[in-house]
Amino acid sequence: MEACGFRDAISQIQDLGAVVLGASVDDVKAQRMFAEKFDVPFKLLCDTEKTLSKAFGVLSPNGTSGRSTYLIDSGGVIRKIWPRVSPAGHPAEVVKALRAL
Repeated sequence: MEACGFRDAISQIQDLGAVVLGASVDDVKAQRMFAEKFDVPFKLLCDTEKTLSKAFGVLSPNGTSGRSTYLIDSGGVIRKIWPRVSPAGHPAEVVKALRAL
């Protein structure tokens, strides 16, 4: 649901000068199948070693990766964090935050 929401909002996001990247602990094959099934127009990063998940602090106590969103500016500064994202309506929240920058 979340990836499809970002897919559907990609034009608005790009018009605001932003790039969407998804990340998951799934392997390349699973990511490819997911992207094809849902026509995902943005890059999906494979974090099978959980390096990115650890760096951003999104690993749950049981070692699974949590669903969070980070708005990072072109200088690498984190401008906003949405921890424990609920997929419904979340892409619209991100678009709103981009417009506020």
